[in-house]
Amino acid sequence: MNSIAGLDDLLSRTNRQLQAVSDAGDFATCFVVRVEPDHQNIQFAKAGHDAAILLHLDGSVDLLETEGLPLGISPGEGYQSGSVPFRPQDRLILYTDGLHELFDAGGVPFGRERLLQLVQTTRQLSPEEQVSHIIAKAQEFQGSSAFDDDVTLVILQRD
Repeated sequence: MNSIAGLDDLLSRTNRQLQAVSDAGDFATCFVVRVEPDHQNIQFAKAGHDAAILLHLDGSVDLLETEGLPLGISPGEGYQSGSVPFRPQDRLILYTDGLHELFDAGGVPFGRERLLQLVQTTRQLSPEEQVSHIIAKAQEFQGSSAFDDDVTLVILQRD
């Protein structure tokens, strides 16, 4: 079995295990990624989670999309995986939906498009600075440093 199919299998096995121990209605989203520097690729699969963002040195982005329901929803397999080149200075951006599903005082959503724009316009910052800047902008947008939902943002850069 090749390593890309292994991510499909990982999600299928995790789905079966979650269903065996959880109550009806329990579910989890998940994005799994394997970075293989020797092969200069990113392998990925998701279960109901937002697509990861692959930010290129020139500022262009690719959304890493595959099919797959959240874990625990259905006993079916149905998970897909993908693979993309991971070039020098590319950044892989992983985040939870709490980052783009927040609102300002007037009820305007932050949204994925705003997140994508921030990712692109802050490309010149180091990954650590980029994370801090994006989180600060999200807090400023909603008018509070406390998030209502979980917010996670991880940026990996290939040297």
